[in-house]
Amino acid sequence: MTSKALTRLIQPPGRIESGESYFYPEPGKRIDVMALSEEEVRRLRGNLIAYVYQDPNAALDPLYTVGYQIAETMKVHGKVKSIKEGVKKAVEVLAQVFMPDSEARVKAYPHELSGGMKQRSVIGMEISNKPKLLIADEPTTALDVSVQAQILNLLKDLQRERALTYLFISHDLEVVRYMSDYIAVMYLGKIAEFGPAEEVFEKPMHPYTEALLSSIPIPDPKLAKKVKRIILKGEPPSPLNPPSGCRFRTRCPLAFDKCLEEPPLEEA
Repeated sequence: MTSKALTRLIQPPGRIESGESYFYPEPGKRIDVMALSEEEVRRLRGNLIAYVYQDPNAALDPLYTVGYQIAETMKVHGKVKSIKEGVKKAVEVLAQVFMPDSEARVKAYPHELSGGMKQRSVIGMEISNKPKLLIADEPTTALDVSVQAQILNLLKDLQRERALTYLFISHDLEVVRYMSDYIAVMYLGKIAEFGPAEEVFEKPMHPYTEALLSSIPIPDPKLAKKVKRIILKGEPPSPLNPPSGCRFRTRCPLAFDKCLEEPPLEEA
């Protein structure tokens, strides 16, 4: 929801009540996303900012071939003059995401592809216009473990080759650690902790972060017994009526009077 708000993708009856969203496509250039017209923000999305969704089936139209959909994306943003030219480019795009037999796959419909191939097609579609920022919303959740590893390694390779910036959203903490330079831990829509990935994992500052990290499964039974698990009590509050101050205070074992106030994020 936060990432959609940043790019103004919230659909009615949802709405953006307040806040700011700035995009920096290059040093010294800032775009105020909230100040753009609807047409301007549409040109921004899919061009400089791309979005890879959790479920590739929801991102691909079952009535059109993969090649046509990639070509249409490029044509809408002026990267090619025709669908025919775009389909030729789509072969190259699919090859860049290591799609087996890319020349044949451009003619395939989504139902003819495996889950990993569909997600590769979506990633190919989103990088076809050479974006600066790629928002990846749980991009491996719907895939089996071996395919997850392939997609994550693919994203890493693309990041190095294209100098891409990722906003990577995930509940899988090990995936977060593997993919991230910086981590923002959120609770009920608010950032509870932010910092370099290794610092957040090795020296968590917020009680909620500590509880999250203590929940990571440990394969070795002997080591697992030595780890102290933090078991939170109570139910999460309603996002429609969150607690005042720190939103985690109603479940936090360390809560005290000052938590009733809105705590600022401060450097440690």
